[in-house]
Amino acid sequence: MALVDRWYKILNILETNSNISQNALEDSLGTSRQTLKKNIQLLNKELNGIARITLDNHQYSLSIIQFEEYEKILSGKLKKESDFNSSSKRIAYILKRLIEYDAPITINDLSEELSVSRGTVTNDINSIRDVIQLYEVKIIGVTNKGLVISGSELNLRLLYINIVLDYFSMERVNEIIKQKILSKCRDLKVPKQSINLLIRVVETSFMRIAQGHNLIDEIKYYQNFISNTDVFEQFIIFLEEEYDITLSSNERDFIGFPFNIYNQGNEPQKEYNFDISAYIFSAMMKKIHGLFIIEFDENKLYEEIKVHLSHLINRLLMRIKAKDLFSIQLEAKYPLSNAMAKVAGQVIEKLIGRPVPDVEISYLTLYFEMALNRGSDSSNKDIAVICHTGRGTAKMIKQQLQRVLGNNVNISVYSQNEVNNELLEKYFAIFTTIPLRQDAITIPVIQLSTIFDDNYVREQWERVERNKTIDSAYIKVLVTNLDDTLNYKENLKKMTDTLEQHLLTDPDFVKRIFKREEIKSTVFDNGIAMPHAINKKSNKVVLNVGKFEAPFLVGSKEVEIVFMIGIPEDAPAVIENVLLEVYEFFFMVVNTPEIKERLLNAKDNAEVKELIRKEVI
Repeated sequence: MALVDRWYKILNILETNSNISQNALEDSLGTSRQTLKKNIQLLNKELNGIARITLDNHQYSLSIIQFEEYEKILSGKLKKESDFNSSSKRIAYILKRLIEYDAPITINDLSEELSVSRGTVTNDINSIRDVIQLYEVKIIGVTNKGLVISGSELNLRLLYINIVLDYFSMERVNEIIKQKILSKCRDLKVPKQSINLLIRVVETSFMRIAQGHNLIDEIKYYQNFISNTDVFEQFIIFLEEEYDITLSSNERDFIGFPFNIYNQGNEPQKEYNFDISAYIFSAMMKKIHGLFIIEFDENKLYEEIKVHLSHLINRLLMRIKAKDLFSIQLEAKYPLSNAMAKVAGQVIEKLIGRPVPDVEISYLTLYFEMALNRGSDSSNKDIAVICHTGRGTAKMIKQQLQRVLGNNVNISVYSQNEVNNELLEKYFAIFTTIPLRQDAITIPVIQLSTIFDDNYVREQWERVERNKTIDSAYIKVLVTNLDDTLNYKENLKKMTDTLEQHLLTDPDFVKRIFKREEIKSTVFDNGIAMPHAINKKSNKVVLNVGKFEAPFLVGSKEVEIVFMIGIPEDAPAVIENVLLEVYEFFFMVVNTPEIKERLLNAKDNAEVKELIRKEVI
C-alpha cells in the first residue's frame, strides 16, 4: 500500500472511531507498531496546524483544528500533492491517459512521461489490471501500436471518478462553477459526503461528452429518485447553460446519482418505485427460508428495509462503498443475523451483478437482528430487588431498573430480613446489593452496587433471559458418534433413528429431513452441516449433534460435525428464542475454530449443552 493511501486509511479509521487502540489500528492496517508510528509521524507533519493524531494510554485519537482545511485533506489534497514516486499516483496517471485519449499509448511513452523505467511501468500496468478487473474493464495491447482501455462507458466513468480524480485536479469544473454547484447543493440539502462526489461526476460527465463518449444505454436497476423534482430540474438547467449542451435522460440520471446513494431523509424530496426492492426482498426471503426454519415479521422487516435496499442497489451499481461506522465485529456479536445477511448479499449479487462489500453486509445484519429481536418473548417477568439498606433504597433501585428494563417486568422490593428460599423461587431473576446466604437458590442472581451502570444491568438481564431458554424444559440435546464406514445419508438415518428411539421425533421426521436435503444440501463451510426439519412429536427443540472422528467427504465438502435439529410444529415465543440460540451457536461453531474444537472434544450431552449455554450466553 502506498504511503499516501495508508494515510487516508488511517484518517478514515480515526473518523469512524473516536478512540482506537494501537493493536486494533495495527491490525486494521496490517502493519507493525514501528511502521505505524513512523506513518503517523509523517502524516502529522502533513496535517500541521490542521489536525493532529495523538497517542494516549495506548489509544490513538484524532483532533481537528481547522475544519475547512481538513475537508480539503479529505477531498484528496494529499494525493494530488504527491509525486510520481508514489505508485498510486502513477497508476492514476496511466488510467487518466488511457481514458482521456482514444489513441493507443506505448509503454515507452508512459515511461518517458513518468520519468521511470519501462519495468516500473510494466509493474504498474499489472497492478492496474487487478484494480480494473473489479470494474469489468481491460487494458488491451494493440500489435505495433500500444495499449488501449476497453470497457462500458459507465464503468470507465466510474473508474475515472473513483481513482483518477483522487490524484488530479479538475479541468472542466473551474472555481466559479464549483462555487455555483456548492450553492445549488445547499438548496438541494445535499449531504456533505455527496458534494465532492457530485463535483467529480460533473467533471467526468462533461469531459466524456466533449470527447464524444455518451451514455447510450440505461443503467439497469438504477433509479433516480429525484428526476421529477423542480430542484433537480433547475440543477440540470444550470449545468446545460454553463456548458452549452443539452443532456440526454441517461446523462441526467447519471449526474443525479450522488443524490441517490444515501438516505438523508426527505431532502431533497424523493419518489421511490419499490418494485425492484420488493423483487429482491422476496428472493432474499425465499433463499433464507430455504436454509433456516425461522419465523419473523417479514412485512415489518420489508417496510423497514425497502428504502435502504433502494439506496444499496444504487451504491452497488455505481461502485460506491458505504462508510463503515461499525466499531464492533457484527459477525461475532450477531452470528445468526450475519449469516442471514450474507445469504441476502449472495442473492443481491446474483441479481444485480455486483459484489456486496462487507460493510453492506454489516448494515443488513442490523436489520435482520432487529427483525429477530422482535420475536422475543414479550411476556412480563417477575423480578425481586433485595437491598441491605432497606426498602427505601430498594425502591430507588427499582426505579432505575424500570428505566433500563422497560415495562415488561414486574418488580418487587425486599429488605434483607424479608427474604427466604420459598419466596425467591417464584421469581424470574433476583437483583441484590448483598451476597445472599440462602442455600440452593436456583434462580439467577445479579449482584448490584447501590448506584449501578445501566449497560451492566442490560448485559446481565440479557444473559439471564438467554440462560433461561437453554433449559431442559425447552431443549433436548443428544450426541451421536458417526460412522465413517457408512455414507452420509446412512449417517443421517442413524441420527434420526437415535432420536426416534428416544421418543423425541415422529415417524415421518426422517422423511422431512431427506426431502429437505434433496431440495438443497445443508452442508455449510468449515466442516459443519445442519439438516433440520419440523418435528410433530415434541414441543421442545431437539438437537442431535453428530461427530465424525475425522473429516468426512460429502460431495466436494468435508464434514466433521452434523447439527440435526427437530423444530416443534407450533412453537411459542420461548421456543422460537431457544431455536435462535441454537442457530447462533451453530454459526459460532462455523466461524470460530476454537469453539468447534471444544465441541468436537465434548464427551456427552451435558457437556454440549453447557458449551451452548456458555458460548451463546
